[in-house]
Amino acid sequence: MVAEQARSYSDTPEQLPPQLQSPEDVFKLLQIQYSRYPLFKAGHPGYSAIFVRDIVKSGRAARNPMMLAGIIALGGDLQAKNKDPIRGAYPGAIFHEYNPERGDGIDINGRGNTMFNACDTTAEWTIGHEDYTRLTGDYSFVRRYRSELDAASRYISDHVNSNGLFIEDPEFSGAKHFALKVTTWRDSVLPGRGTGEATYPVVYPLAHAQNIAALRSFSRLTGAEWPRKLAQRMVEALPDLYSPRTRSFFIAKDADGPIEGVNSDNLHMLAYLEPGDLPPDIVESLVSASEILETDWGYRPLEPELAKKTNDPYHTDPVWPHEQSATHTGIKAHLDWAIKEKLKGLIGALEHAFEVTGRPNNYYDKNPGSYPETILNGMPWGNKIQLWSAAARKEYSLSA
Repeated sequence: MVAEQARSYSDTPEQLPPQLQSPEDVFKLLQIQYSRYPLFKAGHPGYSAIFVRDIVKSGRAARNPMMLAGIIALGGDLQAKNKDPIRGAYPGAIFHEYNPERGDGIDINGRGNTMFNACDTTAEWTIGHEDYTRLTGDYSFVRRYRSELDAASRYISDHVNSNGLFIEDPEFSGAKHFALKVTTWRDSVLPGRGTGEATYPVVYPLAHAQNIAALRSFSRLTGAEWPRKLAQRMVEALPDLYSPRTRSFFIAKDADGPIEGVNSDNLHMLAYLEPGDLPPDIVESLVSASEILETDWGYRPLEPELAKKTNDPYHTDPVWPHEQSATHTGIKAHLDWAIKEKLKGLIGALEHAFEVTGRPNNYYDKNPGSYPETILNGMPWGNKIQLWSAAARKEYSLSA
């Protein structure tokens, strides 16, 4: 999310006024009405665009069906129908960034427009449908947007190559590059590449896992069997993304080869994979490898030495509460399964990771009413008030 960042770095918590303290207060502060859609800004100040990723993940974390409803509707209504090399669109894609005032994404330095610059938002939107139905029992959105869900599933299947890997490539839209250098949630630069950009096509393991989850959601929502089978093929392809040397998944794998290193995507993937998708010893290795990322406030995004070379402190140094709370919830599901299966080694590893990913909650306890974008050394860093950080606090409270 680089198009409209207001990176107001502070060494003191920016706390809400006394009358605005809870996550729900933040949601009210950030809510806007656009046409018939109740939507939410990603943060305050400085964010006027609507981001599918932020709202869906926040709605899931906070178990807030209203938050999901508006973005499901807007995402479906703005779904790409044709290829668009300027905006990075491919039929079935759900937008990344939309500025209601402009009716478009953001133009970046002559590289193009950001509107469809994401390889995970179509997945998140699809999963968001299942989140909504699970919370409400209401399938009206599935019925209303069934053709859009079908198109989203085709978008995903079209991006899965013959090896069962979900690939990202601007050529799908007829472009040579996207406006953004990276089309996952850490969308500033790609570690391990001098240009900060992949040599396409590229596989991002986290996006691969997100799209597995989306196909499974689509299958459960519609009863279709082919998405479930394709998701299983993608699960079986996961070993192709694993490095025995680092005992973790690649940061990415592009046309120039794997990018090795340890980042927090390894454990974040557990929020999208089902228990048993990965062998227990692999999950244990991911937790062990992630020790290099541990801080007093959770897992940092990237191992320190590689972070220095990457020179992108925003996405490599501070702890992101939304990522930690989602990982925390994902780990809990895998831990419950490990306990049921009596897998002692895995239980111990996951219990440790569960504790580490719960550490951002200590910041919220010490700083009531403060919901910054990120946390660095126990202090707020980045935007002062962020939607998915408030949702993270809510997610922790719901899982306590």
